[in-house]
Amino acid sequence: IGNICHFSFYIGVSSIPSNSNQFQISLPITPDTTITNDYTTAAIGYSGSFNVSAFLPIVHESANYVYFHKNSGTTSTVLNSEVTTLGALIVSGWYYV
Repeated sequence: IGNICHFSFYIGVSSIPSNSNQFQISLPITPDTTITNDYTTAAIGYSGSFNVSAFLPIVHESANYVYFHKNSGTTSTVLNSEVTTLGALIVSGWYYV
C-alpha cells in the first residue's frame, strides 16, 4: 500500500522494428529513484508460440519500463531484432514508486 505499483498486462505485439535497440515495454509510473540498484523482476505468463524461456523481465531502477535480460550467463539484453515475430505477451510484476 502506498509506494508499490503492481502491474499485469496482456499485449498484442505487432511491428517491432528489426534493430539493435533494447526490447522494452513501458510502465505507467516512474520508479522511486531514491533507492539505488533496485531492479525488481517480473514474470512472463504467456507468449503464444514464441519461446521466451531464456528471457528474464526486469523493471529498470529509474526509468518506467521493463526490459529483458537473456538467461545465458552473460550480461546481454534482448534486442528488438530478436522479437520481431513475438505476437502476444502476458507479464506481471511490481516495483517501488
